[in-house]
Amino acid sequence: MKARFESFSEEVKGELFLGAGILIWAFFPIMIVLMASGLPALFSAGVSTIVACIFMGIVSGFKTGFSFLRKNIWLEAFLLALFIGVGQYGLMFFAAHYTSPGNIAVLSLSQIFFGFLILHFLKLESYKLSAYIGSFFLLMGSFIIIYKPGFIFNLGDILVLLAQFLAPIGNLYQRRLRTKITAVQIIFVRSLIAGLILLGLSFCLEEIDMSFVSSIDWFYMFLMGIIFLGLQKLLWVEAIHRISITKASSLAAVEPIITIGLVYLIFQTIPTSQQWIGIVPTLIGAYLIIGNRGSFQIKKT
Repeated sequence: MKARFESFSEEVKGELFLGAGILIWAFFPIMIVLMASGLPALFSAGVSTIVACIFMGIVSGFKTGFSFLRKNIWLEAFLLALFIGVGQYGLMFFAAHYTSPGNIAVLSLSQIFFGFLILHFLKLESYKLSAYIGSFFLLMGSFIIIYKPGFIFNLGDILVLLAQFLAPIGNLYQRRLRTKITAVQIIFVRSLIAGLILLGLSFCLEEIDMSFVSSIDWFYMFLMGIIFLGLQKLLWVEAIHRISITKASSLAAVEPIITIGLVYLIFQTIPTSQQWIGIVPTLIGAYLIIGNRGSFQIKKT
C-alpha cells in the first residue's frame, strides 16, 4: 500500500490528503454539538487543545526535537493562538450550544469572504470583479441561513460568523511563523498557548464539577484533540504543500454538503428549506472568490 502511494504524483498525493481531511472535518460540527450537550464550552475546548498539543509534541519530538522553542517565535505564536486557538475555536465551541451542525458547516464558508475582505483591505491580494460578486453571494447566503422573522438572529450563528472573521487574521501570523518553524511545530506551540489560556478562562468563568464529566465526555475531548485539532490539521498542511491553496479551498467547499448529509444519517434530521436555499448562493460565492484571485503578494514586515 505504501509503495503504491509513493508511486502517485505529488498532486495526486495532495488530493488524497485533502480528501481525507475534508471527510474528517465534515464531522467537526457534529462532534462539537455532541460535546456541547454535556460539557462547558471553554473546558471542552481547552482540554481538546491540550490533547492536540501533546499529540503534536510527540510528533515534533520524534522528528526534530524541541530546539525550535529557543527561536524568536513567541510573539507571532501568541497572536496566532489568540486569534485561532482561543478566538476561532473557542467561539465555535460556544456556538455549538446554540445552533445546529448544518448551520455551523455552511456558515464556516464565510471565512472565505472575511479572508477576501481582510486581504483586500491590507492590499495583500488583488481580485477580479467576479470575486466582488462572489462576496455578495456569500453574504446573501449567510443572511438567508441566519435570518429569523422579525430580524431576530440566533446567537450561535453570530458566534460562528465572528469565529470565521478571526481566522484569516490568525492565518496572517501563521504564514509569518511558517518561515521560522515547521507546520507541526506551529500547531504544537499554538495548541500549548491556546490550551493554557482556554483552561485558565474555564476555571475562572465556568463552574466545573469533575465528578460529572463522564467517560464518554473524556473520550470526545480526546478524539477532538487527536483527530480534529491534530491529525486533520496535518492532513491539510500536507495537502497544501503539494497542491495550491486555491484548489484545496475550492474542493473543501463541499464540506457543508457532506456535513448536512451526515446530520441526516446520524440524527435523522432533514435539512431545512432555509438551509438549502442559503447554501446555494453561499457555494456560488465561495467558488467565485476562491477561483478568481488576481496577483498575490506577501507584505514585508
